Amino acid sequence: MGLGKHTCNRLHLCMLPPVYTEFHVPCCSFYLGFPLVRLSSLSDRNLIINPLADSTSFPENKRVSVHMHCRLAGFGRYTGLSDDDHEWFHELGANIELIRFSNRSTLSIYTTIEFIADPFNRITFNPRAIWWSEGFIYSLKTAEDRFWQFSYHHRCKHDIDNLSIGEERTLIYGSFRAEHIRTYQLPKRRELWLSLGTDLYSILQDTRDPINPVPESLNQERLIASTSLKAHFLLPFKDEQVAWFVNTYVQPNLFGQEKGFTNRFRETAEFNVNAGVSTGLMLRGAAQIRLFLDYEYLNDTEIPIQPRHAHLLKFGIRGLSAKGIR
Repeated sequence: MGLGKHTCNRLHLCMLPPVYTEFHVPCCSFYLGFPLVRLSSLSDRNLIINPLADSTSFPENKRVSVHMHCRLAGFGRYTGLSDDDHEWFHELGANIELIRFSNRSTLSIYTTIEFIADPFNRITFNPRAIWWSEGFIYSLKTAEDRFWQFSYHHRCKHDIDNLSIGEERTLIYGSFRAEHIRTYQLPKRRELWLSLGTDLYSILQDTRDPINPVPESLNQERLIASTSLKAHFLLPFKDEQVAWFVNTYVQPNLFGQEKGFTNRFRETAEFNVNAGVSTGLMLRGAAQIRLFLDYEYLNDTEIPIQPRHAHLLKFGIRGLSAKGIR
């Protein structure tokens, strides 16, 4: 799998300390939607990650290092609703608790990767783009069913095998996030999780080669903040190891008139929304296996140099850790 000549250099830039003039949160983050990683469509956009929700057996007044680690892997295909850039996807993620303080708080690190392939080669599997995400998450349990999370997320996106296309779009972006999570145990073993979070963006880069021919088009360097409302509902069957699940999210994004860390706040210029729903069967045991169908609307897919929106429908399979993520 080769990389365009410009992309090879920028892969290394993503690992360097931020030096740009312009400047996420769940613990057990996997994609992890773990994340999957998209700028305006955030990495954990369709999952709720909350390791402290499964902490009832953890002893009080005890401090433990590396208490829990969470993982995710998924693979599938886009079908029906799609565009030229989306044919296959693959996702990987992991989260490690650095330290847990009794059963009330925890500090963790996470990393995720999302890979997209288009159909334009002999095997209809042509690598097109990849997203990375990594960050720190501090989680706090304030009641048996209430949680807060505070985190910083660094994310970047790069093209793959783009020499034949003759264009490249590179994104680097980070954000501070605060998120509130509520969990509900309903009759008949049903469960409901709700999450409300806000991202305030710091480091932002949206580089295009050749330069975008429509300068006034959407530019992620003008992104100020995002708010995400997420929900998870689980309905077990008679056999509790099998359940039907629904995860959904709505994510409004606010953009400024100008680029620049402080200039973005002078005047707001645009408001758009990303949204999605995932549903299917869940097999539960020592881990979770999800057979799912996902629909998403993305205001910017973040792949072509001329930003465009898309309605995307995909199906696939995900494996997740049994605890800490819904």
